[in-house]
Amino acid sequence: MRDAIILLTIMLLVGCGGSSSKKPPQVVNSAPQLTLESAYTAQSGAILTIEHQVADPENDTVSLTWSNDINQVTITQSTLAITSVQLPTVTTETILTLTLTARDDKNATTSQDVTVTIKPKSAQVTFDLLDAYSAKENSYFELTTQIEANHVISDISWQLDEPLNADVNVQNSLNGTLATSSLTLLTPDVTQTQSFNAIISVTANDQLSQKHTRITINPDTSDFLSISLPEGYVVEEGKDASISVTINSSDSQSEIQWRWHSSEIALTGDDSKTVSFNAPQVDSDQTLILEVSVTSANQTQIAEIPVTIKDVAVYSNISLAANRTLAVKGHAVFVDVITENPEQISSIDWTVNNLTEQDYSAKDHRLNITVPEVSNGFFIDLEAQATLTLTNGSQQTLTQSIRVLNPYTLDTELNIGHNIDRPLPVYNGETGNFTLRVSNAYDLIDSVAIDLPFTVTPFTTQNAELINNTIQLALLSDNITTEAETTLQVTAFVGDYQVNDYFKLRLKPSHFTIYPGLTEQFYAGSHIKLFNQIYHDDTLREETAQWQTDTPIGDIVQSDSGVFSYASSPSFHGEITLNASFNKNESTTQSDKLINTYHTLRIDKDDISCSVSGRSTVCVYDGRTIRFTLDTAQLRQLKLNDEVACLLTQNSAVECIGNSANPIVSDTPTLSGEIERLNMVGNNAACVQFKDAQWQCWGQNAANITSLTNAFSHVYTITQHKQNTCLVADGFLHCFNHVGEQSFNDLTGLIKYIEIKSNGLCYQYTHKKTSSWQCPGELK
Repeated sequence: MRDAIILLTIMLLVGCGGSSSKKPPQVVNSAPQLTLESAYTAQSGAILTIEHQVADPENDTVSLTWSNDINQVTITQSTLAITSVQLPTVTTETILTLTLTARDDKNATTSQDVTVTIKPKSAQVTFDLLDAYSAKENSYFELTTQIEANHVISDISWQLDEPLNADVNVQNSLNGTLATSSLTLLTPDVTQTQSFNAIISVTANDQLSQKHTRITINPDTSDFLSISLPEGYVVEEGKDASISVTINSSDSQSEIQWRWHSSEIALTGDDSKTVSFNAPQVDSDQTLILEVSVTSANQTQIAEIPVTIKDVAVYSNISLAANRTLAVKGHAVFVDVITENPEQISSIDWTVNNLTEQDYSAKDHRLNITVPEVSNGFFIDLEAQATLTLTNGSQQTLTQSIRVLNPYTLDTELNIGHNIDRPLPVYNGETGNFTLRVSNAYDLIDSVAIDLPFTVTPFTTQNAELINNTIQLALLSDNITTEAETTLQVTAFVGDYQVNDYFKLRLKPSHFTIYPGLTEQFYAGSHIKLFNQIYHDDTLREETAQWQTDTPIGDIVQSDSGVFSYASSPSFHGEITLNASFNKNESTTQSDKLINTYHTLRIDKDDISCSVSGRSTVCVYDGRTIRFTLDTAQLRQLKLNDEVACLLTQNSAVECIGNSANPIVSDTPTLSGEIERLNMVGNNAACVQFKDAQWQCWGQNAANITSLTNAFSHVYTITQHKQNTCLVADGFLHCFNHVGEQSFNDLTGLIKYIEIKSNGLCYQYTHKKTSSWQCPGELK
């Protein structure tokens, strides 16, 4: 009984199937994922290849669609990995937005925009202007020409010989890249037939194109007739053709008759200016002669034109052409099958050596190649091979080579600006236009850009363009206030890479440059004459600068004759910056001069050491203490060489002590006149410069040193180092050997400071704000 009850219970449980149930989890579909670049730059009319990746989290089937905001765009190829876009032809820079949408089979979508900057091509202009025209004297003559360019036409003008300018009217109609120009003029009186010149000039994309013609004027007493035909005419078999004759005659009525030489092709309008015909079928190209006879003004003239009827063969020549034969990774490279009769091709089988099938694809008659990166060697050569099967069953095999470069060779291949060997000048308020040549593979460059990474000066124009195998630069700034040197960075974008080249820029406030003299040292309280020289485009001018200081320390003094000087403060020692400025033609330039003043001073120079204190200046030489006899309360300058010290006072007194056998000490001459500065020239000569800027020297080779100064308008300092005597003269450094021949000069920049260092004679430029020293090997 117990067993029966247990069995019944089990049967009831099985029949009920249990008491719990679960619903299946809800599945959420995720949209596909897109990966691609967001911005490109390409040329007008080019084919742009865009690489992209698509992934679906659920591995659903995904389809891609493209849309754009410009109707002229054509998608020439589209796969899940690559899309080729035929860009429209534009005349100005145009921004195109492409939108890629990925949709899975559950209708989930993802979209991403790609911005393409389309650059216009360079300007090309065509005219339908004849080489010659005829007209009657003292009558109105009119000609009209149609003009077409691949950039917007901005201006049209005519240039005429003077006799044609008496009564001229020009009507221009500009419509983008198309234009019409009508010229009407009153012909001059002539006693005999004369010809005159007329030139039309057309500006498109800031480029000038011209066309020349001649206008022949005939006397009113004579009849004239001239006719002209095109040089030749080509028409394909089966096509309609029309040819016109141009007639210039003193008679408005003309009799016209067209006829073939050795042909029976029917002519329509054979008695009018324009004749028409239908080109018959031919077995090969045929050239026929079409003749026109014109009778007018009691004259008859005949002209002929060769007419070529082209045979459109069923099987025409086939070749391959690549859009580029030199490339790097990132370049869009494709190879086209070129033929006048694409219908003759039944199929094409493509292969490319050194690439897998995933790296190239074909559609219609084009092979698109994904350029690989070259990491070993200088380059690899790809050879695209097309095996073509024609509709008649025959086959042809064609090849096209593309060289792919290692990106590390690009600097050598391009060598941008190899013709630039000195700083490029940019003047305030003027657009500086410069041309950088590319030595070799110019076609590698997709686009260029420039940057000024090391200057805070803002530029309103900062452009770089690729034009006629060169890089054209344009720079404009209205914020250049002081002369300075900076660096221009030019970047060439080449596929996935970029090449940077750097050039020096010389920023100039104007074409005028002020040279204020060297940085100098004077005793506090000195009255210092301010010399300056002014250059215009590196040519010395007879002009004078205005001087001022921004500090209350010392005073700028101007004499009745206009000469400036600086009266330094006797109670201040340290650096004082003075400013020289010059204004001409509403352009202002300025330059700074540094003066270092001191109260007490100690100078050591090898065997001699001197110190200044109050009214006394004392030197120690060869273990002996020597005291200057001059009262140095009015000290102006103290200069030392290895064994001599010379002192200049405010009242132009000079005294030298030290080695009594040295000619600087033993041969001190009588110095008459107000002295501006004292100069030690090597170990055996000294010089002083007077207020009139003339120099007087004494000691060894003093006459030779003094004679060197006569070749310049102004000499600021004289330095001797080994066999060289060097002058900072008219702002630049000039060095001479022991017989007075110039052995070195530096015209790169004006000199701010000069000093003999362990590595030779060194100096600093005024245009460089840093304290970098130039130490040429010739002066070591």
